[in-house]
Amino acid sequence: MNRGQEEERKICEELAEIGIKVYSIYELTNPKKSNAAAFPILLRWLPVARSDRNREGIVRSLDFPEAGREALHVLLEQFEALKTHNQSRKDLKWVMGKVIGHLADSRDTPEILQLVDDDRHGAARQCLVDWLGNQTLDENGIDVLERRLGDGDLMLHALTALASACGTRGLDIVKSQQNHDDKIIRRHVRRILESRNERE
Repeated sequence: MNRGQEEERKICEELAEIGIKVYSIYELTNPKKSNAAAFPILLRWLPVARSDRNREGIVRSLDFPEAGREALHVLLEQFEALKTHNQSRKDLKWVMGKVIGHLADSRDTPEILQLVDDDRHGAARQCLVDWLGNQTLDENGIDVLERRLGDGDLMLHALTALASACGTRGLDIVKSQQNHDDKIIRRHVRRILESRNERE
């Protein structure tokens, strides 16, 4: 048994003490059943777990509305602090961004904008940009998304969010990219505009 397996065994033992019997953290990710009683234990382990696999399992197990604000705050702290020096860390941080997007609400817009505007967080911000596309953004929010058009990890996501959440100004920014040098960008812009025309 390696260190990660030993760590997972300890987490499962703690869960068993409160009546949640699983052999793997990943059993808690079943979308048909939220094990809300497990959340306090998972939140206590998330900052201290050493295995990226175990941490990802914990994060995925928090992807339920019942996890609430407490889980969101811990995830935001961990997202901010996590350094992505290898692929497993990049994968973990991307999943954190995804779950943050599921748990956040409009109150969290300023903090999420700060994370999106910070290049240190790389492609893990993609789901956060997608989340912004479902909010109503002020001029600062639009400015942040416009800056992300120079970011290869985020440009496609930022274009979609600008068209969805930023009114006339956002749409004008999207239209300004119709003749972009990259054909993938041009195609994405065309699809956005065609989709809007169909809805109208």
